Amino acid sequence: MSADLPVELMTKSFSKRDADALRLVLDAVPHPIFVKDEQSRFLLLNSSMCDFMGHSHDDLIGRTDYDFVPREQVDVFQRIDRLVLETGEINENEEFIRGPDGEIRTLVTRKARARLPNGAHCVVGSISDISRMKRDAARIEYLTTHDGLTDLPNRTALMRSLEGKLERATSGRECFGVLRIDVDGFKEINDVFGPATADALLRQVAARLADAADESFLARTSGSGFTIVIDNGPHPDAAIALADRLLAAMADAFDLDGRALRVGLSIGMAFYPNDATDVTALLSNAHAALDRARADGRGVFRMFEADMDHKVRVRRALEQDLRSAFAGNELFLHYQPQANAAGQIVGFEALLRWFHKERGMIPPVEFIAIAEENGLIVAIGEWVLREACREAASWPNAVSIAVNLSPLQFRQGNLPEMVHSLLLQTGLEPGRLELEVTESVLFDDFSRASSILSRLKALGVKIALDDFGTGYSSLSYLQSFPFDKIKIDKSFVWMIQKNPQSTAIIRAIVGLGRDLAMRILAEGVETLSQLNFLKDEGCNSMQGYFIGRPCPIETYAKEIGRFAA
Repeated sequence: MSADLPVELMTKSFSKRDADALRLVLDAVPHPIFVKDEQSRFLLLNSSMCDFMGHSHDDLIGRTDYDFVPREQVDVFQRIDRLVLETGEINENEEFIRGPDGEIRTLVTRKARARLPNGAHCVVGSISDISRMKRDAARIEYLTTHDGLTDLPNRTALMRSLEGKLERATSGRECFGVLRIDVDGFKEINDVFGPATADALLRQVAARLADAADESFLARTSGSGFTIVIDNGPHPDAAIALADRLLAAMADAFDLDGRALRVGLSIGMAFYPNDATDVTALLSNAHAALDRARADGRGVFRMFEADMDHKVRVRRALEQDLRSAFAGNELFLHYQPQANAAGQIVGFEALLRWFHKERGMIPPVEFIAIAEENGLIVAIGEWVLREACREAASWPNAVSIAVNLSPLQFRQGNLPEMVHSLLLQTGLEPGRLELEVTESVLFDDFSRASSILSRLKALGVKIALDDFGTGYSSLSYLQSFPFDKIKIDKSFVWMIQKNPQSTAIIRAIVGLGRDLAMRILAEGVETLSQLNFLKDEGCNSMQGYFIGRPCPIETYAKEIGRFAA
């Protein structure tokens, strides 16, 4: 190549004055930016692009990617260059490239066609290195789907597995079994020898269970509880054979620091479709069988039987009472404050409550699940939103109000219109309303959910991703939709300084939020040490009993600016 070619290219494409001015502007941009001619030769690069390529500006001008990057990768780059030049359409593509340091990087490259001062077309491109974000997302994904003590899949992974298996079984007329397992005698060992010995025991128990389970899915789902999904039939014979192997696996004592400790297992099993046709009922019935095994003396297995469904009958009665309570205006709201890192109350979350005339206060986790199942949550959710907006509009202090949205509400096509109507009716400023959604909403139908969220954002309301880290935790959700806030689930906050895995998850989520310019709120803050840890890690805001308990809004009259005359 002629030594004068770079100069000739620059002269033909830009005047020196124009090129110097462009470089001055582009060098202020932190992302790599480049301009290529119709032969894919570099005409102009900013300093970030030069650093990315590992060469000086003069070394790169007039040369192509073939001079620096493996041919098979450049073939892809140039194919996209030609497509952009031919169609004039903007192209965004995720690419993988080995950097000068030998590390594989994940890049998002955006290319567009432009016209040079001399009339020729060129390709203008920018590069975003999302490698760290990808690594953070992968780490969060692993940490949130695996148990930190045994490295087995956890409950989140179990639910995904069961949902997928149920879908396949429904379409293919297949059957499968669920075994709920509890370690007999674990509490006594924990009390006598301490948590360190108990943890070491659980790791050895998990290893033996994994060997006995063979290819069946095994998860740790509670302190001393495990769950196995078995699909290689026929059932119940295959499940019974597995239960026998599991019980036999505990026959030998466990050697823990020279101590020979023994534990047993209690096992309950239920089968799809004979015992249940949905995941929740299947797990519940297997747990009912486990309760029977424990009641029958432990060290045995039991299969689900119809007379174990007393809890189901109780649940149905509660469902009828909930319908009556909603119709009779017996539901009400409590409000829990949210504070910024400086301790200032900046908002409240509206939380639904129900005082049963016979049973007293019913836990929300109990009756909201029932409302989700029977569809009543749609009407209840609209009432909650209306009542919360009406109340917040009356506060002298214009702090925010957060309201949870149910996945079922997203299946109603008029959600944005309903929210808009309620804002007009109540007079609440849209910017004060924060709607909280869980990852399951996006997972069900991402394109539809994203469209609905975009329409809600267009109203001026804020959107928060609730319980982040407990569901699917896909980076693509955060990249594809600009959430205003990420809420860290309280289960991680409660384990701060107790479980290194929870601490790592919180740090990863806070870092991810910082990279994506999203605010982070930690739920379940109950102690000063938790608060200080979160502040030190850069968490923007907190919510929990240490900040304030859910109470009638009158409890927080000062915080909302409502003073007695």
